[in-house]
Amino acid sequence: MMNKEIHRYDLTYIPDAPYIVAGLYFFKKSDIQDLWRKGTIVLTDTELWLPEEDQWNILPLTAIEMFGRTLPTSSLRDVHDTTGYTSVLVVDYKKQSSFGTHEVISTILFAGENVTIMEMRVQLARLLGLSRYAELNLTEDDRKLLYLLSEGIKKKAILVMVFGGDKEKLRKSFNNLKKAELCTKSADLTSKGRDFIARLGRMIEGELGEDAIAPLKGLDPGDGNEGREAVNTVSWSSGKSYMVGRVEAELLWQHIPFPVVADVKLHDMGTQLRITTTYGATIRIKSTSPPVLMSLFDLTQAAREKIPYASEPTKHIMNLLALGVRNVKIISDILKITESNVKKELDQMFSEGVVNRKYELIAGAGDLDETD
Repeated sequence: MMNKEIHRYDLTYIPDAPYIVAGLYFFKKSDIQDLWRKGTIVLTDTELWLPEEDQWNILPLTAIEMFGRTLPTSSLRDVHDTTGYTSVLVVDYKKQSSFGTHEVISTILFAGENVTIMEMRVQLARLLGLSRYAELNLTEDDRKLLYLLSEGIKKKAILVMVFGGDKEKLRKSFNNLKKAELCTKSADLTSKGRDFIARLGRMIEGELGEDAIAPLKGLDPGDGNEGREAVNTVSWSSGKSYMVGRVEAELLWQHIPFPVVADVKLHDMGTQLRITTTYGATIRIKSTSPPVLMSLFDLTQAAREKIPYASEPTKHIMNLLALGVRNVKIISDILKITESNVKKELDQMFSEGVVNRKYELIAGAGDLDETD
């Protein structure tokens, strides 16, 4: 009798391929063209069921040694030539040898539509991997952060965007990962963290969205983007009226009616700031620079919540510096802080190595680290 059914998948598959034939070295079309079968695969919470004529071939999940192994490019071409599919899932499992009492490794090759293969991969990751780390009590946010760190995404501005602007949520997840010994204080993965990602990375990728990582890497100011001028677009709409145009970063604050902000949110994985006003207008700001959007988000949120900028002067002066606003009088006017106090804060930032003499933020201070 079947245990709890998780999902059914219509796939083309080879149920019992020798490990070497399945890609330890290579295979050819002549090796596999007559081995493919088609059917509905059933995944339960403890077993994988493969149809075989008028019965089921049942594989306990405990027998699976590895899944998701990468095939050589030549082998993937042969899979496509013989099945028509480019998406493949390789499952290696233990079985009793036909010659003696020892166990051998065999392989199941699955081929099918990309969405079907990805769904099966995610479910297998959950069933095979999460139980191994159940005692860590990791949340979905914790797993998401670990995966982003494993992809080299460590800039706070980008991570805060992914976390919807919630710095406290990011800090909590970072602390959870450090406590679980999955990453170090400098946000590098430990061997335990790398093992977690090796086993569950595909599942987390499915939770984030398969195409979510590349755009985030492209936003990383430390990923070849130094010196590039941010491209910022501002649109304003109200009823049937609409305006849109490009705006220099240091002028963006002029397009936000701070006294009448009703709501502010980050959208589209943090690449768009959306502001609504008390009189019904919507302002959308897009930028290729994460620090620009995060700075605007901080300034606008403080205005919406009626929090005086003077209560956190260093934070908001840095927000304006990130926008390129470096004139002491303008900073004073925007934040309602005396010019002398602005100058005092800037001098302190210079002494701490945060800014240079021109009040430009010094690169390299934006990674997640032990101070978070």
